[in-house]
Amino acid sequence: MTRRGKREAREQKCMQNELNATEPTQHVEGLIDKTEVARRANITTRTVDSWMQKGILPYYKLNRRVRFNWLEVEAHIARNYRVVRGAQRSKRRTP
Repeated sequence: MTRRGKREAREQKCMQNELNATEPTQHVEGLIDKTEVARRANITTRTVDSWMQKGILPYYKLNRRVRFNWLEVEAHIARNYRVVRGAQRSKRRTP
């Protein structure tokens, strides 16, 4: 490699380091499979299949494999569905 090529590579590396320092860091997560989605959502893999068919879960089809981006799954559910946790049962009065 010539001196000019080395200098350009160093400059490029410095610019990249500066960009990384100024950008907020994000947690980047890779794609996960159906069993991992089921584990994280505390549901069965059959429920994951059903939710995929109904359009509840966004997914990617890579050849014959199905993969999910967990951040997209969480955001999609939060944006489109109402999540109720620990709802209290209403007390019925008996006549």
